[in-house]
Amino acid sequence: MISNSSRIVSFRNRLIHGYATVSDEVVWGVLETSLPVLTREVKALLGKNL
Repeated sequence: MISNSSRIVSFRNRLIHGYATVSDEVVWGVLETSLPVLTREVKALLGKNL
């Protein structure tokens, strides 16, 4: 299962449709804090060591 999937979709929509209003710091913060968790969850779902 992908935790926070609705937040991921919302963030994607914000980046695509409101990219001019999203600061680089916010994007970097999300990447640093959320990407490692998402990576682990995706690997677990795929059942592979990517």
